[in-house]
Amino acid sequence: MRFRTNIRQTNVLQYSGMTDANGKQTIISSIRLDIQDVPAEYDEEIHAVMRRQQAAKRVAYNRWADGWEENQIYRKLCGMFPKLTSWDVNAAIKTAESVRKSQYECLLAQVAYLTNKIEKFKKKKEPKPKSL
Repeated sequence: MRFRTNIRQTNVLQYSGMTDANGKQTIISSIRLDIQDVPAEYDEEIHAVMRRQQAAKRVAYNRWADGWEENQIYRKLCGMFPKLTSWDVNAAIKTAESVRKSQYECLLAQVAYLTNKIEKFKKKKEPKPKSL
């Protein structure tokens, strides 16, 4: 059975090396696939798979946060979600890992920004020497 689909780009991140039609440097980070005219029995199964995939991503994210190794996370997800394929499990692990790395990089940038602000504030508050 074939379904009508509508594919559209949803998230765009800035990335060096790739440019869009307007000359801005971008990279597509996700694509949304809208499936239309899906019979109810398929729709329910599609949503069940999506829920399992999202849950696998959350579990993988939390295991990365706990310091687990990738192969340990893989075995855990395969045991918890036997209906997911190995590709789905690997995708969940890679997605969770990339989210953790991205959050860490954002945290470093935020710390650098706040450190710079503190230094500027300290310089501003330093008393100027009085001239005689």
